[in-house]
Amino acid sequence: MAITTSLLLLSGLSATAASAAPAASTTSSVTSTKISGTFYYAKDNYNGEKFLSYRSGKLRTVLNGYKANYAEFSPNGKRLAYVTEAGRLQVSNPDGTHVRKLSLRVAPFGYGPNWTANGKGLIVARKSDNKAGVVQVSNGKFTPLPRSIQGIHIRMTGDGKRYLWSDGTGGIWSARVDGTDVKRVPVLGKQDRTNPKQLRAYDIVSTNRDGSRITVDLIKGNETDGDLGSGQVADAVVDTKTGKPIALPVRGRVSQVLLLSNGRLLVRSGPASKRVLTLLSAKGKVLASKTEPSSLRNLTLRDYLP
Repeated sequence: MAITTSLLLLSGLSATAASAAPAASTTSSVTSTKISGTFYYAKDNYNGEKFLSYRSGKLRTVLNGYKANYAEFSPNGKRLAYVTEAGRLQVSNPDGTHVRKLSLRVAPFGYGPNWTANGKGLIVARKSDNKAGVVQVSNGKFTPLPRSIQGIHIRMTGDGKRYLWSDGTGGIWSARVDGTDVKRVPVLGKQDRTNPKQLRAYDIVSTNRDGSRITVDLIKGNETDGDLGSGQVADAVVDTKTGKPIALPVRGRVSQVLLLSNGRLLVRSGPASKRVLTLLSAKGKVLASKTEPSSLRNLTLRDYLP
């Protein structure tokens, strides 16, 4: 997809947990900060997807099959939530061990599971009636969301004050957690002169602390929308006040963007033959850059825990 934007600084980014979008050609000076830690990738194979961890040159399987499709880390990175093929909601350690099964059966398509800001709840939908709500990890209690927040791909802002969701037609909305102050993000999904490039987004992959920035799989023009299942890949950062994508200070086409819990961004860019990972500060400054190992070129980057 071809989105042309001017370079903007990213302010106040702090996260709660496709075809490539282009990036700005300018790269800021790199500081001594290193890109190290554990990277998580997804791989499609003949018997379903694999959720893999990569650290210090070693690749290992964390989850196999259906469970790997919607796996997501808690804001502090200490727990991993996912759904089984039977709709069972489960929580484990980051390495997939010490699995805890929650009693609620959930509908994963379009509903996560996505963590709440405090890491104590999961935003899901009951399988019995597709009713969206929050299930408490400690006791399995399910609390429905207000009617005004009944959408898909629902996420909570990092400060726990608002929800964001997709309306299923390419538009993004937000509201306070009590369901009041409902707002639509400008431009996205609009079919009028305010959106000449026909920008739209169905998958909200992450949000910053106050919801002013979100990462999405941005679709343009006659590009294929895909289905309404929960997407785990974002290739753009959108300013929710304007509805416009923000240019990132990296070279090459951006294939993936991860909004980290500490407010930083990890950007994957360049051709498949030579992927580059760039770490940006909350204000958009390049902190570090490294070439991704060629052995990972055909995998999808899903998460990063420094």
